[in-house]
Amino acid sequence: MIAWFVRNRVAANLLLFGISLGGLLTIRGVPQELLPETRTSMLAVRTDYPGASAAVVEDAVLRRLEGALRHVSGIGEMTGLPRDCPVA
Repeated sequence: MIAWFVRNRVAANLLLFGISLGGLLTIRGVPQELLPETRTSMLAVRTDYPGASAAVVEDAVLRRLEGALRHVSGIGEMTGLPRDCPVA
């Protein structure tokens, strides 16, 4: 195939020109936005409470976060995972 293009330089150049022209004509139809609308399927929130046990983290932080996030529309599922936080 390469040998054919070497022998037929005019055809190779016409093909190159045609592909380039097609690309330039179609690029105008591609939508572009400064800030496109995106959908996020997951959000992770991490909070550190140095020196607190998992029970304290659940009572002091996790329950308050879940209560505040309940009012956000579009949340399908919410999961909390309290852990022991080592002293920094």
